[in-house]
Amino acid sequence: MQTVGRELLEAVAAMRPSPPPRRVDPRRNGHKEFDLEGWIKNHRVPVKREGPWQGTPGGYRWVLEECPWNGHTDNAAYIVRFASGAIAAGCHHNSCQGYGWRALREHYEPGAHEQGSAKKAAGDGEEPGDPDGAENKKPTQAELLIRYAEGAELFHTPDGEAHATIRLADHGDTWPLKSRRFTQWLLRQFYEEMGKAPSAQALADARATIGARAVFDGPEKPVFTRIAGYERAVYLDLCNDSWEAVEITASGWRIVPEPPVKFVRKDNAAALPRPLTGGSVEELRPLLNVRAEEDFRLLVAWLIGALNPDGPYPALVLQGEQGSAKSTTVRVLRSLVDPAVEPLRAPPRDERDLAIAASGNWTPALDNLSGIKGWLSDALCRLATGGGFATRELYSDDREVLFSAKRPVILNGIDSLAVAGDLRDRSLIIELPSIPPEKKRTEREFYRELEEVHPKVLGALLEAVSAALRNRDRTRLEELPRMADFAVWVAAAEEALPWEAGAFLAAYTGNRAEANELALGDDPVAVAVRSLLER
Repeated sequence: MQTVGRELLEAVAAMRPSPPPRRVDPRRNGHKEFDLEGWIKNHRVPVKREGPWQGTPGGYRWVLEECPWNGHTDNAAYIVRFASGAIAAGCHHNSCQGYGWRALREHYEPGAHEQGSAKKAAGDGEEPGDPDGAENKKPTQAELLIRYAEGAELFHTPDGEAHATIRLADHGDTWPLKSRRFTQWLLRQFYEEMGKAPSAQALADARATIGARAVFDGPEKPVFTRIAGYERAVYLDLCNDSWEAVEITASGWRIVPEPPVKFVRKDNAAALPRPLTGGSVEELRPLLNVRAEEDFRLLVAWLIGALNPDGPYPALVLQGEQGSAKSTTVRVLRSLVDPAVEPLRAPPRDERDLAIAASGNWTPALDNLSGIKGWLSDALCRLATGGGFATRELYSDDREVLFSAKRPVILNGIDSLAVAGDLRDRSLIIELPSIPPEKKRTEREFYRELEEVHPKVLGALLEAVSAALRNRDRTRLEELPRMADFAVWVAAAEEALPWEAGAFLAAYTGNRAEANELALGDDPVAVAVRSLLER
């Protein structure tokens, strides 16, 4: 065999023409630059908006007017060019999982991938924009997690808490970014695309970045639990699977598929039935164990007050001996305006527990209290008329968390509960009688009847709220009692209630006088002074 010398090989190699130089953008880590902007324009890809991607230098994003695969028009389809030059595309809907830049390019430029593969086989080098080229530089786990939030509506509340509204099927879910639900949504998106879980650090980095975008780039919007007021209307979240709400105005009420306010549903929230017209609050009477007509009117008044988004809300205090259906009455009343998975709560240990209960429930219900300590009495007063709670954040020694809200609270117990004067002035105190054996019913029979009348009673309460909206500005009371706004609200609703105008105020005034009389009877000093005066 004849040996070829090194000099001859070098001479032959020098005869081969050199390939044309590649145009390389040094900012793209050596990737061949692909004119993505020109490609979008040339193929008339419908772009709704565009801008920097996640605020990262060199990254850019295009949000499409509609999904090229399934026609979605809710900002879910996107194209992203990373700072490295890598290109990604997709749609956040579950039905579009598996589609990416390659599928998008094939949609607008059929055969582009085959042409690129042929060029590679011929030795022409990397095809610009091909998944095996520019997109070979895969995004990190944190970048993928951040990308999933591109189709979400990010915003923050007035107190700076980051939230996101996620489009799911035909409705939007709103969650705090620090909530378990939002984290689960991110993990599910990642698992469906990658088939595994992200690292804890990637998840933490992504949530921090998404939260920063919500706070600094997103608009400020309030969020509501169960009840909201907006532009002279009241909205009641039904908490059903269809995400429906009831819109109540001065002219009536109607069920709307998506209200114009942001509702947040906590884990304890349960669904209200769709209300019906033609009912009356009188259908509720057989389900309530009350001693007198005035007590029934006060319970109905409290329900109507609980549907006022502005408050204030008198604390409803139910007292009575064993066997007076105190807890059952609480369940009935709460189910009418704010049903819950667990409607009754044990007494809170501190203000933090009370704040947690109030943040997760529109109508916190404290069951079986045996007296109220001074700090709890003061906290309930603030909750009735509006006030703040301050506590340290969990696992933190220096960050203070503020909670400010007004809530309609229900309390029940055997002993006299509203002993302190401030709480007594802010309460409706109802003494429930013991139920005689011949009037007792099974729970199955009782709750079946409640289920039957619930939609009609709810509809009647909504009619009363509509009347309150219609008449509130022109309702005048001769003498304003404590909790005057509550009294005016219910008085304005009386035209839709089965009693004469002024009957509520008479019952309310009598209840306050009776509460003061009971308080004097429980005070040994007052008893001694009264006895002395009588002698």
